[in-house]
Amino acid sequence: MMPLKKHKFWANITGILLIGIFIALAVHLGRIQLVEHDKYLKLAKVQQCKKIELPARRGSILDRNGIKLAESLQVGSVYADPAEIEDASSVAYHLSNVLKLNASKIVKLLGKDKRFVWIKRKVGDEELGAVAKLSLKGVYIKHEYHRFYPNEQLGSHILGFTNIDERGLEGIERSFDNVLSGKPGHKLIVRDALQRQIITPDAEVQLPRHGNDVVLTIDAKIQRITEEELEIAWKKWKPSSATAIVMDPMTGEILAMANYPTFDPNHFKKYSPDARRNLAITDCYEPGSLMKPLVISGVFEQGIARPDDVFFCENGSGKVEGRMLRDTHKYGNLTASEIIAYSSNIGMAKIGTLMGE
Repeated sequence: MMPLKKHKFWANITGILLIGIFIALAVHLGRIQLVEHDKYLKLAKVQQCKKIELPARRGSILDRNGIKLAESLQVGSVYADPAEIEDASSVAYHLSNVLKLNASKIVKLLGKDKRFVWIKRKVGDEELGAVAKLSLKGVYIKHEYHRFYPNEQLGSHILGFTNIDERGLEGIERSFDNVLSGKPGHKLIVRDALQRQIITPDAEVQLPRHGNDVVLTIDAKIQRITEEELEIAWKKWKPSSATAIVMDPMTGEILAMANYPTFDPNHFKKYSPDARRNLAITDCYEPGSLMKPLVISGVFEQGIARPDDVFFCENGSGKVEGRMLRDTHKYGNLTASEIIAYSSNIGMAKIGTLMGE
């Protein structure tokens, strides 16, 4: 038997060790509760709570009469949380069959060290229903918005288009991107240990702020007529491109702006950059005879000449200010009004010189 004194000695040592262990645990727990409280609270929230984004709807683009030229429609997209997926190959196999995707690419996505990866965005209702029926753990459906142009090619060069995230890339979509874009909100959901959602009445929700609409001076009916007539002219004369602008002369408002060839912004990637370029504002053109009404308007406004004043047009060929000019016909004396009517270059140059520099 162990002597009594020796027994007491080991009993005391054991007691001291136990007391030391309890003190160390108490200190550690105190540090967790007092010093590192925020750190562990944040870790617990990450495990228990999940923030779901509530997408903002992009504003519509309307013509002057309120007809929608561009709008955003709600669609579904498929995403996954790789950390929740146990058999990536099996999940990839089922998703590839339903979504018509390459299985190996899906496996690669599911192998990423992330909690969120897109599988396929903006899919049809039939595919969404098929994914929902699979009930795959770690695979979810998220609702977002898809940009849609209901009139297809109508006004495409004016409207432009957006990328898959609804950011404007060209046209009005880009110029007014900050007006059309909204601000997404979010919803905080609580989950149990099995990652099942727990419904709580006081869940944190911040509603999205949807984008603003943009109203154009364009008239959709005039725009359609302009595009139809421009296509007819293009097919008849076979130019490399054609452009037309319809303006209200009293206000300067643009009622229609068209180019041909044109494109469908719903499928803009199918068209070349040249077909998508708005030639009416990106390319330079010589004004030609379009300047003549502007010049003579200034002359009449300043009282330098009157509509019935006569000018000699050099019988179709002559120098004005040292430069040789020619008309398509041999005009002699013409009034200022006739110079506009017959579009005489020589007569207009003589009228223009009356205004000085």
